[in-house]
Amino acid sequence: MKKFLKIMVAVLVCLACFLTACGPAGLGNNPADNLTALGNGGMAVVKGEYLYYVNGYQDYKEFTKAGEDNKFGTITRSGIYRTKLVNGKVQRDENGFLVETECVVPQSVGYEFGGFYIVGNYIYYLTPHMQNGYNAEGVKELKNKRADVCRINIDGTGQKKLASTTSDDSVKKWTVYTIDNKAFIVLQDGSSIISVDGDNGNVITMAENVTSVDFAEVEDYTYKTDNISGNQKYIYYTREYTEDDAETGKAGNKLCRVEIGKSDEEVVATGLAGSIGYNYSIIECANGYVYYTKVVDTTTVTYAKEVYRKSINNNASEEYVSGEYSGYVIIKNNTSSVANDVIAVDSNNYIFLISNGVEKLLYRGESAIKLIGEDNGNVYYICNSKLYTLSFVDNDAEPVEIGREGKTYKLDDVKYVDLDGRRLFVYSEYTGDDGTKNYYLNIIDAHDKNTESDFVGKFEDGETPKEPETKTNDEGEDITEIWVK
Repeated sequence: MKKFLKIMVAVLVCLACFLTACGPAGLGNNPADNLTALGNGGMAVVKGEYLYYVNGYQDYKEFTKAGEDNKFGTITRSGIYRTKLVNGKVQRDENGFLVETECVVPQSVGYEFGGFYIVGNYIYYLTPHMQNGYNAEGVKELKNKRADVCRINIDGTGQKKLASTTSDDSVKKWTVYTIDNKAFIVLQDGSSIISVDGDNGNVITMAENVTSVDFAEVEDYTYKTDNISGNQKYIYYTREYTEDDAETGKAGNKLCRVEIGKSDEEVVATGLAGSIGYNYSIIECANGYVYYTKVVDTTTVTYAKEVYRKSINNNASEEYVSGEYSGYVIIKNNTSSVANDVIAVDSNNYIFLISNGVEKLLYRGESAIKLIGEDNGNVYYICNSKLYTLSFVDNDAEPVEIGREGKTYKLDDVKYVDLDGRRLFVYSEYTGDDGTKNYYLNIIDAHDKNTESDFVGKFEDGETPKEPETKTNDEGEDITEIWVK
């Protein structure tokens, strides 16, 4: 009987631990609301002593049952967890597993359109919409390509769906801003830009017929300190002419802006200059500028794409780069001698540093290159399904492969790589003891080019890799590999 009671006590303790992680009681020891959230908008955010992270990746198409799949409280692999850092480092046991990790959001966030933001005491995130609707032919179908915009307390309680996107196209971009300490979620919902009130979920359609847009990121955010104001409150975008425009039927498009939470459009530049039409396309909004390309709209003559930058504080525009490039990264470190310069890659897979239109060749690649971002004098990119870093401040630098040899990372799109200042996060493939292959989060110290990637997360039941067998070396000593790397 005593043995039975001991077993029951152990079971109840385990159950209590589970409920503490994901149950209604909420997590303890939460960081103060005025502590800075580092790395907002990606797969991981540091706040206080904790690393909050998306546990792993899950394809939204795996959710097929309306009202059943992706129900709050049922998700492990692609939910949000937290683990305590010691001196800024993740703590693991001798087998490579996290010493401690707790569930914060048991709902899918690690998917095609995921990511999250911590603002004060709230976490804002997107998750697949799990309701049926009808397509253009009137056929009933699951609208899981749409997204629910959600908010939850940082302790894992009080989850609330604020709104849902309405386009059957995907959410291409989204971010969170605060204005007068009030949060607004801004999304590109198909060809529209919408804002969602972070408290009551009120939705405003800010712009339609949008062809390109970028949201200036506030990656490191301190509550009640990093409010945006003045011209920072405007979203810049390009759109097609409509029947309400005087330019209807003519070549080109418009570069416009609109204030967050409103719908009063301001035209920044029209694509029409006499008989010539210009097509604008936004690259990035950063450093107080809007970077965009401008090309003559014609089918008979090929013109180079000219990259301009326009200050958000006045109407001044200047040509910045001229040439045919397939990808760009804007350097954001304002203390650097190359601040505001551009990293660009062309169709020949050459990487350039461009300062005021002057090219400096950094590297001649041999295969297609996808630029990820830059930090601390290095540009990060994907080539041949591998991760590389290349210094753009050291002369004659060579690319350095980063990550762990033998690992397979999810690198089919740069959105699955989160460059978060010092840290780089990426999904790595693991084969579970049930034989299935799934992606879980890995961390790389981005400032140490020799650092390999390591596991960060909690495996779902059946997805933990098999324990490695003990091997014997030539001296007869038993060698046991780390279980999880």
